[in-house]
Amino acid sequence: MTLRIHVYRNLALAFAQEHLSSLHAHQALQMTVGLDGPFGLEIEGDDGAIERGDTTFACIAPQRIHRIASCDQVLGYLYVDTTPVAYAEWRRRGGAPVQPDDEIMAALRELLRTPDTDRERIRRLAYRWYEHTLPGLLEIEPSDAR
Repeated sequence: MTLRIHVYRNLALAFAQEHLSSLHAHQALQMTVGLDGPFGLEIEGDDGAIERGDTTFACIAPQRIHRIASCDQVLGYLYVDTTPVAYAEWRRRGGAPVQPDDEIMAALRELLRTPDTDRERIRRLAYRWYEHTLPGLLEIEPSDAR
């Protein structure tokens, strides 16, 4: 069940509880955090096999097959509009996702608890999460300016 979603020009910040998706893939890069515990993740490995496990953080590359499952956990999602080419180039240059720090996690939990409607403050939090977790990805030029 989606609890809240905030949509901006090239990203979306969302919260959900009791989420069970089917195996799927999409163009957006997806980051998911368990705000109150681990969640189930199934994700396509580099060899094409589906890997299964529990985690508190996942960074899912564009077009990567995956499924998220949580029973009672509240999850935070950040969807980033980037291209698979830009993400692959970032990884080739040594880029690696970094789990959100305690400050970002606390801010996400606080945002969920309060009826904050300050779009600019929420946007800044979303970008702080993006820049912290994917350092340097914003500097990678898209392969297609559209």
